[in-house]
Amino acid sequence: PDALTASRETPLIPLDPFVPADPHTRSHSIIIVDASGSMKKSDCGNNAGNMKTRIWSVYDTLASGFAAPQVRQGSHHDAVSLIEMRNGMAYVMFERQPLTQTLVERLRERRQRAGPSGDG
Repeated sequence: PDALTASRETPLIPLDPFVPADPHTRSHSIIIVDASGSMKKSDCGNNAGNMKTRIWSVYDTLASGFAAPQVRQGSHHDAVSLIEMRNGMAYVMFERQPLTQTLVERLRERRQRAGPSGDG
């Protein structure tokens, strides 16, 4: 097997690529998303009964099930980093972004913009 390679990619969503750690940060969640070719498959239903891609469903869950509830609870001193795995490589999409409503909206945008590739 090929060695896993880490790469820093220009973020595909307009977030600052690096935000210095807030000295008051309580937690730092590091999320790793499978963005391999299998994530293109449209076999996930949404609340409207429409079939969505797996990658769409992952980012919808991150926005609505992970980030949004924490924002409502006031987790503004928490940070999130996002890594996408595709083509045998790890792409750092963003680092230490504050857990805010802006992050929730940008995760929702990522539902449409994420580009799974490679073998599934």
